[in-house]
Amino acid sequence: EYRLWTRLDVSSYNFTSMPEPQGFWVEDVTPQGQPQVEQLSRNGRQYTTAVIRRVALVPSGTGQRTLDPIGLQAQVRVRRSDPFGDFFGGNPFFGSGAEPTTVMSNPVKLDVRPLPPGRPEPFSGMVGTLRITSQLDRDSVDANNAVTLTVRLSGEGNIKGVPNPQLDLPSDFQVFPPEVSESDQAFGPGLSGEKKLDYVLIPRAPGQRVIPAITMGYFDERTGTYKTASS
Repeated sequence: EYRLWTRLDVSSYNFTSMPEPQGFWVEDVTPQGQPQVEQLSRNGRQYTTAVIRRVALVPSGTGQRTLDPIGLQAQVRVRRSDPFGDFFGGNPFFGSGAEPTTVMSNPVKLDVRPLPPGRPEPFSGMVGTLRITSQLDRDSVDANNAVTLTVRLSGEGNIKGVPNPQLDLPSDFQVFPPEVSESDQAFGPGLSGEKKLDYVLIPRAPGQRVIPAITMGYFDERTGTYKTASS
């Protein structure tokens, strides 16, 4: 989270620099609309404050990482009035009472630890929780006609980074690349989301067939252990 703290009236602001974090997959989860303004105490002093940017970061490797500062220019009215009436666009002050002020955030350091050995295969890369469901649109079909297999991956973590599952289909099935849709949202300190895959399957011969369960391993950070999700 990037949070602005002020004891002056800020009428508007814009970002002057926003370096892309290196070594991370980045998802912007900043709430839409005007920032939520509140009064908080910091180091014994009262401030008007708001979260101005929020991102979810998923490191792509291990070791030390540094998030470089972002820059901000704010239009500030020096003469103080009602902070809730003027803060973030209540009244624009681009006339004689407004002064541009530039500030920078502090750099943030992060130590990314490796996952422990012994991960199950196939491994999804998911750190958090993972659930898998699979369903056919029908359970009876003529040979050489298509059916749709819908697979849903959901959980807490970087669901967009999970690879498409490996399907262990009968040899006489023709399978087409899936149509994929994804969604995610902020959840606690991270993300949650769902990945939906629609596979078109065509059985080329008659008879009874079984589509095996789909399994993928993940790391449950709450228990510190590897687990396997299965449809």
